[in-house]
Amino acid sequence: MNVAGPTKRQLNRDLARTNNAAERAIRPAVFARKVSGGSRSQAGADAWAKVASLLRTASQQGKRLIDAIKAMLQARWAAAP
Repeated sequence: MNVAGPTKRQLNRDLARTNNAAERAIRPAVFARKVSGGSRSQAGADAWAKVASLLRTASQQGKRLIDAIKAMLQARWAAAP
């Protein structure tokens, strides 16, 4: 059965009714950006978004940051021509 939106939530009571988890997940990155004065350029904003994503993903997967960076670089270098 392919359903979406409110119908899907009614069929599966385990689904969250809000995006509160997502809001909480990005809160540390938003706070860091505000405290630091924000990004002064689009390139800076893009770089910070990538770093924040890497930090959060590693944390959620229970990985050490250095291991996540190493794996990412090895995958990138392996794919390079």
